[in-house]
Amino acid sequence: MDRDLDLVRLLLLEVEGSVDINLDGYGNDQIMYHRGYIIDAGLARGVVHRTSRTDSSIPDMVHISQLTQDGHDFAEASNSDSIWAKAKEAMLEKGLGLTVDAALAVLKSISMGTL
Repeated sequence: MDRDLDLVRLLLLEVEGSVDINLDGYGNDQIMYHRGYIIDAGLARGVVHRTSRTDSSIPDMVHISQLTQDGHDFAEASNSDSIWAKAKEAMLEKGLGLTVDAALAVLKSISMGTL
């Protein structure tokens, strides 16, 4: 399954509880995969449970207990839709991949006014 940083952002904001989140348009498998990804990427602490499904990359159950410092930084810095759009545009213009590390770096630059 492809990584979707827009969905990662929405799920982080959901866990943080800072804004109302609308996940319409995303399937259950996409949501479960990305909840697991958030833990695997170090943005949150929690438990990912996988069984012997045909596609074992999609967890059966994910429990996110809390965001890590990076998860909080990502959620806080991307809380604004306009800042998030600016960050994605900057990543593409600079030829950066749409990765968590690149997004965090760009979001921090925007918040410090250096981008």
